[in-house]
Amino acid sequence: MLPLQESQRGEFLALSEKFGIDPGCSIDSRTELSYALAHDRCGECTAKEKCRAVLAQSHTPLYSVALFCPNTEVLVDLLFRQTTASG
Repeated sequence: MLPLQESQRGEFLALSEKFGIDPGCSIDSRTELSYALAHDRCGECTAKEKCRAVLAQSHTPLYSVALFCPNTEVLVDLLFRQTTASG
């Protein structure tokens, strides 16, 4: 995986956890690449204030980040993979 600054890793993982995504669920080469790309996008994102506001809320639906988060598709894919792997 690409080397990442701790803040990049923290924000993406925190957002993943916020939506109930287990970072270790269904890890394969495609998922690992998705994570790496998502980390990179997170590090370059210009909507950090909006993201941090979402993270500060106690309950936030996934659709609330869809308008600004460049990783929404990755989050949905990971959530889907986790759901189908567990059931």
